Amino acid sequence: MSNDIVIRRATADDYENVINIVDDLWDGADYLPTLYHVFRQTKQHVFYVAEVQGRVVINAEHNILSLHRPTDRVLM
Repeated sequence: MSNDIVIRRATADDYENVINIVDDLWDGADYLPTLYHVFRQTKQHVFYVAEVQGRVVINAEHNILSLHRPTDRVLM
């Protein structure tokens, strides 16, 4: 089986996998369970997951600081 990393936009179906990751990192004290679906649906956020062997192993959210200047981005 391949260990290639697949990076893609997060979907609603990724919610449980992403929340399981952040629960382990922050002992359940993370904002992501509340804001996951908001981040996925706003123009100001771009949300990605990475998969290995079909399993989500990490997530990343990009917050676009200005909709008028798309080069102003920060990785959160």
